[in-house]
Amino acid sequence: MVIAILGGSFDPPHKMHDAIAQHVIDRRLADKIMVMPCAERMNKKLSQDVKRLEMCKLMWGSDKNFIISDLSIKCQESRTLKLFEFILINEKIQSIFHNREPNQYKFIIGDDCAKEIYQNKWYESNRLMEEVPFIVFKRHNNEFLVTCHDSFISHWYYKYPHKYEGYYPNHRSNISSTLIRQRILSNEYKNWETWVDKTIGNDLVVNYIKEHSLYRKPI
Repeated sequence: MVIAILGGSFDPPHKMHDAIAQHVIDRRLADKIMVMPCAERMNKKLSQDVKRLEMCKLMWGSDKNFIISDLSIKCQESRTLKLFEFILINEKIQSIFHNREPNQYKFIIGDDCAKEIYQNKWYESNRLMEEVPFIVFKRHNNEFLVTCHDSFISHWYYKYPHKYEGYYPNHRSNISSTLIRQRILSNEYKNWETWVDKTIGNDLVVNYIKEHSLYRKPI
């Protein structure tokens, strides 16, 4: 079985996260999606781990194609290579115990993150490019790929075992977790609740945000 890991803050999860995940399943790039909310980071203030994890469960928990993982939160580890190593060790143990072939794992990222890996901004970037399979999506308005030199166009994630998927469905949408939080906090529009309903695309998550008054004040 091939499992694609979709990591992120998911603060909150929204329909573009879901569109990317569903695209991976529909294109048979993976058999299941593992949604993995990241651990809190020093450079980014996030809602409480338990709340972000619960929103992910509400978003995808009832879908048999999804696995909700708290590995990053439990280990307080957000470095992709370290998480990949943890997963492989656990998978080896589980495959031996259950007498089955080990699952294969891939990470889903945007080409903005691929750029950062290429520029050695991620932990052990060279090892990431060599050892961790990635499914890479093009992010809307990523100026880097328009202006970059040819060597980057043909570089690492165009080669096996990586997979470049180009644009994801509805890629022209500017929906992001940051924008959703800002809209709720600023109460910019009288109909902001309708806008949030449409951008998140899941009533359970929207109701959870309302019930817990998330993003009403800086987090």
